[in-house]
Amino acid sequence: MALLDAESVSGTVALVAGAAAPTNAELIELACRQFGREPPRIVADPASRLQETDLYVPYFGMGATLDDARARELLGPLGLTAPPLRGYFRHAIDYAERARWGKRQITREAAAASA
Repeated sequence: MALLDAESVSGTVALVAGAAAPTNAELIELACRQFGREPPRIVADPASRLQETDLYVPYFGMGATLDDARARELLGPLGLTAPPLRGYFRHAIDYAERARWGKRQITREAAAASA
């Protein structure tokens, strides 16, 4: 929102986690803790358990990091940084559950009141 009012900003600004993006292992750990589940066993040979998903296996082995340098350059002087997912994951899932994963509309006020 801060960048929308900045007339001097033009072009693309990638608002992504960049180097601070959570790993698949961290996402699994956060989700399992949130839902009270044991973490799944990750198999070394994807073909042994995931024959139908061969199309998607390469995406899990990608080491890509999206570049957030311009966003940090523009937002840093304003004191704005992206918080780590670990700090708000529980709140995001709580909201998603209250909204029935997008099937029920919730106002900002109602969401804030129930937080």
